[in-house]
Amino acid sequence: MFSLDAILIAGINFDSPQDIINNTKEISAEIDKALSVLWGFLGSKLFIEISNVAAIIAALGVGFWAIKWIKEVAKSDEFFYPDKIPQMAFGLMLAVLLGAPTERGKLLTDVLISYDRFTTNLSNIVLVAARPNPEKDPVASAQVSQAVRDRAAQDAKKCEKLGLLTQARFDCVDEAIERVSTSLEPYKEEWASKLHRELTSALGLLNDRAIGEAAKENIKRDFTLFAGDALNKVLIFVMFGLTVAFLVLLRVAKPLISIVFPLYIGLSYVPSSKPPVLWAIGMLIDIVLIEIIFKIFLSMIAQLALTLPLQIDTLTLGLLIVFGGIPFSIILGRRLSDGLTGAGVSAFPGLSRRFR
Repeated sequence: MFSLDAILIAGINFDSPQDIINNTKEISAEIDKALSVLWGFLGSKLFIEISNVAAIIAALGVGFWAIKWIKEVAKSDEFFYPDKIPQMAFGLMLAVLLGAPTERGKLLTDVLISYDRFTTNLSNIVLVAARPNPEKDPVASAQVSQAVRDRAAQDAKKCEKLGLLTQARFDCVDEAIERVSTSLEPYKEEWASKLHRELTSALGLLNDRAIGEAAKENIKRDFTLFAGDALNKVLIFVMFGLTVAFLVLLRVAKPLISIVFPLYIGLSYVPSSKPPVLWAIGMLIDIVLIEIIFKIFLSMIAQLALTLPLQIDTLTLGLLIVFGGIPFSIILGRRLSDGLTGAGVSAFPGLSRRFR
């Protein structure tokens, strides 16, 4: 299903920040298309059949509880148990979600799809809010300014080592100027405009000086590829690939759980200490929280790739953020949902013992 994504990932290049952004948008669009196929199952006959099976299981479970309740009433002087009201309300809610025989699972489908849209928008809002705003924070603006300057200085040194009047040098300068523009584009303050003019002018002089020196000395050098550049791009590609793979896994998990969600509802009528539907709800909450937390780490990686100097130690730090961010976001996301709902993965004792 994700073969087209694999082709896109294989064809990615990191010649400029804009390439990274464009490739990310293309892959994201293809993932959305693939996921639309999975979400489409919620309106298919397969989902209705799953809902029918769940309804049968639920009916058998209700029958069991009814017989048990009749026996308890027969042995007791009381006909009504107030402590059973929450259980009855919970069972009624699940029955409504399963729907009537003529529209089996329709309400549940609408609820699950609406939940996905809401959580996707929520994760994007949180991601934007988590980023520092240099326009309002003087410290953040100073950090961004220094980071862009450092990156431009590194690019200038790299371009100066390339052959005069070579296409490689022209491309290097163009890439450096584009990186400055991309990094400062979100900021509309005067400091950003002034810094943009200063750095683009300084970088543009590299080509002007190269033309003058070549005309004067008639020097031609062969293009040399820096080993550091290749290693930098490999490290960025590894970071990019890991983050995309993990986010794809999270986004695929939601429709997969949703497709079999009616079974969790049906099985919740079977006698058990913890209804399986709590585990399913908890998993959906876990996935969203993990995605939100990891997207914050992803924004840090993007900041490294677009503004900080592309040195080995900087990229190694980014790689550590990815490797550490995946398990950390999983653990923190689970703990948050356990505290908020009591459901989460801990609703399933076997998994709970393994993770703790």
